Amino acid sequence: MSQYPNPVFPGPAYRGPMTISQVLERTFRLVRSHLRLFIGLGGVPAFISFLTVAAVEAVFMIPFFRHFPKPPDRESLAHQFNPAVTLPLFLICTLISSCVFALYLAAATRAATQADLGISISMGEAWREARDHAARYLWLLILLYAITFLPALVIELSTFGGAAMLTLGNPNPGVAVVIVIMLGMLLFFAALVFGILMVLRFALAFPACVVEGLTASAALRRSNQLTSGAKGRIFVVLLVIYVACYVFTMVLFVVLGALGFIFALVGMALNIPLASPLGYTAIGFVGLCALVGFLLYIALSWAGLTTTLAVIYHDQRLRHDTPPSKPPSAGVPA
Repeated sequence: MSQYPNPVFPGPAYRGPMTISQVLERTFRLVRSHLRLFIGLGGVPAFISFLTVAAVEAVFMIPFFRHFPKPPDRESLAHQFNPAVTLPLFLICTLISSCVFALYLAAATRAATQADLGISISMGEAWREARDHAARYLWLLILLYAITFLPALVIELSTFGGAAMLTLGNPNPGVAVVIVIMLGMLLFFAALVFGILMVLRFALAFPACVVEGLTASAALRRSNQLTSGAKGRIFVVLLVIYVACYVFTMVLFVVLGALGFIFALVGMALNIPLASPLGYTAIGFVGLCALVGFLLYIALSWAGLTTTLAVIYHDQRLRHDTPPSKPPSAGVPA
C-alpha cells in the first residue's frame, strides 16, 4: 500500500486503506506513546464507577453493619431493600455513570483522533471539549444504548413478566410457561444479534460527533455511512481487543492469587494470625493491588477501544470523503 497526501486532514501523508493488522499495530503504538494521557483519562470513569458501586454496596450493607456480628432482622432487610429506596438509588447511580461515561468517550475520542493525526493534547483540553458539548454527547450515548440494548432488555423483562403471570396462583402452569420461556430466549438471542449489528453500524458515531461537530442524530447517520464496507473489519478488531482484555484479566487474577498465596504462606511460616494488624495489613495490600489492577484494566481497555475506533474513523473518512482522481485531459499524457 502506497502512501499518498492526505486530502481530508491537513498534515503528513496518511497510509490507507489499512488492514486489520495495521489497525491493531497503529492502535498499540498510539496507546504506548500516549500511555499517561489515556490512563489518566480512563482512570476517571473507572474510579467514579468504583465509588458508585462501593456507595451502593455500603447502603445495602447498612443493616449488616448495624447488627454485626448478629444477622439483621427481617424488618431491617425489608426496609433496606424496599423498591422505594432501591429504585431511586439505581436511577441516580445510572445517571451519574452515564454522564461520566459520555464525557469520557468524548474526551478520549478527542485525544485519540488528535493522536492519530500526530497532535498531542493535554487531559485538560480533552475534558474541556467534552464539557463544552456535554448534553450532545450524553444524548448520543442514550440513543446508542436505546438502539443496541433496549430491544433485548424489553424482551427479557417481557419474558420474565409473562412467565410470572402464568405461574402466579397456579401451582401447575403446564406447557405454557415453557413455551413463553423458550420463545423469549429465541427472541432475546435475535435481539442480541441485532444489537451487535447496530454496534458495528454506529461504532464511529462518537468520532463523527466529536471531530465533525455533528448532532447526535447526524452522527448516527454519518457512522452508518462510514462503516459501510467495514463492519466485518470492525467486528474482528473489537473481538481481538476483547480477547486481549480477557487475557489481561486472567493474568491479573493469577498475579493477585499468587500474591495472596505468598502472603498466606509467609503468615503461616511466621505464625502470624489472620486477625492481627499484620494480617489486616496484608489483606489491605492485596485489596489495594486488586483495585489498582481493576482501574488499570478499565483504563487500558477503553483506551484501546477509543483509539482503535479513531484509527478506523480516519481510514474510513479517507475512503469515503476523498474525491476521485480526475482523468487526464485529452492530449495530456497520463
